[in-house]
Amino acid sequence: MLEIHNINTRIHYIKYCLLAFTVLFSLTGLSLVIIGSTINAVFTDFSFFLDTKYFTPAIFLYSIGFVVFGVSIIGLIGALKENTWFITTYGILLGVIFILQVATGMSTNILLKSPIYEQLEKQLASVFSEYYTNEQNKEHFDALQQSVGCCGVTGPNDWNKLILPPSCCAKRNVDDSCKMTFQRGCVQVLEYVVNDIGSILASTAYVLALMQLAGACFALYLGNSLRKQKLAKDFRRWLLTNEILNCKEGDELTICKK
Repeated sequence: MLEIHNINTRIHYIKYCLLAFTVLFSLTGLSLVIIGSTINAVFTDFSFFLDTKYFTPAIFLYSIGFVVFGVSIIGLIGALKENTWFITTYGILLGVIFILQVATGMSTNILLKSPIYEQLEKQLASVFSEYYTNEQNKEHFDALQQSVGCCGVTGPNDWNKLILPPSCCAKRNVDDSCKMTFQRGCVQVLEYVVNDIGSILASTAYVLALMQLAGACFALYLGNSLRKQKLAKDFRRWLLTNEILNCKEGDELTICKK
């Protein structure tokens, strides 16, 4: 009976290790949702100037976060019920999520960290060319200049033949005239924002992907260990049952005396 007790102890140890890991894994899912939705919100502020393809990695990232929550439920059920099929499925799904996150990191490098200066310059120049003829373009370009501290497409010189708008002004004189303009062009600022966000997204995807790869190996290992312990427990019970059934009067076995 002591051996069965030891097997039960090992099973409980494996179970609680898996529960602890699953809780940690669900927190990585929460991180993905928060980071992905935050970055998507930042891009939304500049959506008038950005192609929709720039939103893809962030949307994909927080979508994976929701998938992680669903997979975590499978892991919790498997651990609580000590169900090796659920645990094995959990490990396999972790491996699939690892592949998805690596793909997200790679697509981020392609879409957000590849040379995008010319694409952004073309889009900004298109909006800038209609600054005085299109009220919507004027409104969005003013908002961009004021919010990120930039002036013109490539710099203040873009306004040399035009009237400098108040949104380009960094400091004002007492009479409210412009004392100093923002020196950076909006294309440089947007390129920096997109590249910086690309670095954050790619780093997040790769780091959490490594964690999930380790988690997949861990879950499969624990599932296999749990399966072996349950088989050992069932086998030990079968031996004890046979010993009891085969007991005869006068047997000296301790179990027979009981």
